[in-house]
Amino acid sequence: MLSAKNIKARKICFDEYRLISQDAFDHEDKRTNITPGDVLLTIVGAIGRTAIALESHQKFTLQRSVAVLKPGAIASKYLSYLLESPEAQSFFENNAKGTAQKGVYLKTLGGMKVPVAPAAEQARIAQVLDGLLAQVDTLKARLDALPALIKRFRQSVFSDAVSGALTNSWRERNPADVQDSSDQLGQLIEEMRNGLSTKPNESSQGVPILRISAVRSGSVDQTDIRFLECDEVEKRRYAIKKGDLLFTRYNGSLDFVGVCGLVKKASHEIIVYPDKIIRVRCKTDIILPEYLEIFFSECSTRQRVMNLVKSTSGQKGISGQDLKSLCVTYPGISEQLEVVRRVEQLFSFADQLEARLADARQRVDALTQSILAKAFRGELVPQDPNDEPASVLLERIAAQRAADPKPKRGRKAAAH
Repeated sequence: MLSAKNIKARKICFDEYRLISQDAFDHEDKRTNITPGDVLLTIVGAIGRTAIALESHQKFTLQRSVAVLKPGAIASKYLSYLLESPEAQSFFENNAKGTAQKGVYLKTLGGMKVPVAPAAEQARIAQVLDGLLAQVDTLKARLDALPALIKRFRQSVFSDAVSGALTNSWRERNPADVQDSSDQLGQLIEEMRNGLSTKPNESSQGVPILRISAVRSGSVDQTDIRFLECDEVEKRRYAIKKGDLLFTRYNGSLDFVGVCGLVKKASHEIIVYPDKIIRVRCKTDIILPEYLEIFFSECSTRQRVMNLVKSTSGQKGISGQDLKSLCVTYPGISEQLEVVRRVEQLFSFADQLEARLADARQRVDALTQSILAKAFRGELVPQDPNDEPASVLLERIAAQRAADPKPKRGRKAAAH
């Protein structure tokens, strides 16, 4: 048995399904009576997605989150595209009912007015839409591949920054300043301290305290906070400030244990951190916190951190002592400054690419809707005066409906 989540990108996906008994299947199969050419329309939750049942599909039935539309004299593809047009989507949005999960009633759906073109024009519209939307889908697929490339680019920048490849030209110009060192993290820091164990308030009263989710690789989100009561000593002891490095000490997910983010500035007068976060303050005459953040974001370093993680009662964690034992390779301060400058420059370029990608995705989404809107306004394909008039087609549909037996009344009408 399939549901609305199986209707994606005008296709029926059989990757997830619910198994039901043969008796239940026979009952639902009789109710839905799905045959090749039927148009499936999601009517609960993510409303307005369509797909067409094909001969090649395995036998299946549907939950009531999907309506089965029998196109009759209307071409299946024409109807499927029509239901994804802006006008149809607006109808669904305006007529959806419910609170937790909205849906469109079948009776409401039956009252929806749709433009019906002559049969030959329907075929032409569907054919043109097939070609144009296939090109749009290809463009979407190419755009969808770009985030992974940008992520790889960022990782290659980290790798080159730590290996020295990023500053090769700088080294050639400044041979006297080249200085490579290697020490345990504990030798490079002034302080390492776990945060407050006090339970936060349920209200927004008191001092802001970071959630553990506020720290991610390369970032500290100071809006991701709760509040608690703490005294002046605790405020001074556990406040974060510009230049602090925060490491996650515990998390349910291995991917988020031992990740490191730099506090670029404190966005609150006082903001403290919880005991599942470790605060590190560097000896800035030896190593810059900005460089150390880059070092701990690099793939091989990240793997070394993950190798030190231990599991306890379903939580994964890393100790401060294990972090202190990690070996850090670093150049002199002058080169560290150059590394940080170049990484920021390259990441700014990556940020611009991501912004352009987001804009391109919006434009492509709008393009799909624009193409569909033009198609059903009669602007996409030329009309042929030799086509059978749409009025004749409508008369044939009306006659077919009159000849069909009325469905028996039950708990709910079948989704036809």
